[in-house]
Amino acid sequence: MAGSETGSYHSSAPELMVSSLICKAMANHREMGKLKNMSQFDLEWLSKEYLKQNTGHTEIHDAWEKLPLSIRNDDEMKSYRLCTKHWNLPEQRVHIDGPPPQIRHCFECKKQVK
Repeated sequence: MAGSETGSYHSSAPELMVSSLICKAMANHREMGKLKNMSQFDLEWLSKEYLKQNTGHTEIHDAWEKLPLSIRNDDEMKSYRLCTKHWNLPEQRVHIDGPPPQIRHCFECKKQVK
């Protein structure tokens, strides 16, 4: 009876290992401050939700080539890259300092989708 009562409360060794790797990757991100400074191995353990909620404006773009293929192939995550296509073009009358907007916030990219 004790085994059946406690069976649902204990995680298996693989689950504990995965949980440990995820926690380690998140701690490394907090410590290093930027995704681009992290190893590809650690980046494998960060979820799409974590990346969306816990990264700076340019971080995903700066670390794009190091991110797992599952993230790079995700259409929503692609929209977190920076739009260099429509930023400070010669035909624009206003030059805006700073990094380009993320694709999801680019007015021109939004117009093209509609």
